[in-house]
Amino acid sequence: MSTAPVPVEYRCEVLATGPVYGRDFEVPYLLAAFQAISPVLALRWLRAQALHIADRLDPDPQRSPWVRPAMRLDPAPDPDCPTKLRFWCTSRAVQRAAHEWIESGVPLLVVVPDVECRFTLSVWPVRMPPSHELAPRKEPTYDNAHRTARRILARRNPVA
Repeated sequence: MSTAPVPVEYRCEVLATGPVYGRDFEVPYLLAAFQAISPVLALRWLRAQALHIADRLDPDPQRSPWVRPAMRLDPAPDPDCPTKLRFWCTSRAVQRAAHEWIESGVPLLVVVPDVECRFTLSVWPVRMPPSHELAPRKEPTYDNAHRTARRILARRNPVA
């Protein structure tokens, strides 16, 4: 029996879930998806997506060129969605814990609620079959291509 580690890829998704106008139920909407080959790349992509969402909801006043120093206020006691997303991206302790969580093989879900929406950042480990279990790719040969072309032509021009 082989003790070689099973190759793992990581499926990353960003979902927005919110109510449908005039309805009593919520619908998830896939904002972005990515396939990563390591937890580091998966977290890097998730951080970029989280900052993208935060900047679209509320531009960062610390980095915005149009906000003057006198206009910068202390953060509110109850942080909003963009603030929570930015904290998740910049906290080294949170990122270290997320990396350890993903490496242990458990899916990572980061759910951040907004006023009428809920954003979910997720990473799912996907086990890949060993390379010897993958079906070998059959290269097209002249005989196969010729037979297929004859079948197509026969369907187009049936003999009466």
